[in-house]
Amino acid sequence: MTIRSPIDLVPPAGEVFRALADPTRRAVLDALLVEDAQTLSQLCSGLPSLTRFTVMKHLGVLEQAGLVVTEKVGRHKRHHLNRIPLEQANRWLRKFFGKSSATIGVDELFRSTESTAQLQLW
Repeated sequence: MTIRSPIDLVPPAGEVFRALADPTRRAVLDALLVEDAQTLSQLCSGLPSLTRFTVMKHLGVLEQAGLVVTEKVGRHKRHHLNRIPLEQANRWLRKFFGKSSATIGVDELFRSTESTAQLQLW
């Protein structure tokens, strides 16, 4: 058996940012922030505008990016928010905003970039 270094377990930053780019995935992360260790059914009831399949698909992307960790408890899977990739992304982003950037949230950043993206300068 090969023992992997902890650095091998950290997903590439591109996967984290790709996962965070989708507003539906951010809503799933928000739901896990409010109440961690939710089952798929609990997440679906908290996100009534999404189908079960949609929530499952987005959970898969979040797991692949390392933002969600799944634990099997009996017959149920519990989904947990993993803050480590978020902290790493936040640490990298802070250098672009100076000292006051500690108060800038990821959602604020994406709202800002989404409104800027609407101004297509050609």
